[in-house]
Amino acid sequence: MCLPCLNWYRKVFPAYMDQVSANIGFYGSPSPITICCVLFALLSVNASCYVFLLQVVYRVLLQSMGYSMGPLPGIIKKYLYAGMPDPEDAKEK
Repeated sequence: MCLPCLNWYRKVFPAYMDQVSANIGFYGSPSPITICCVLFALLSVNASCYVFLLQVVYRVLLQSMGYSMGPLPGIIKKYLYAGMPDPEDAKEK
């Protein structure tokens, strides 16, 4: 991360958390460990979504270019081909 981003997290994010806690009825500033935990959770979710979407986009892109890919994990296949016939069943017929 760049230095301005770290300064934002250090200065602005605690003030934002203070406003959020006041809006839900808590008064006072949250502790630094709470701020770190919330920040870690948000960044983890963001990174996980980014990696998942990147894998799906590259898989679709590479398959459309003609590369043969390995089998998809079951949960990914369920969401990627939702509402469409399974491409492996179509190949067998």
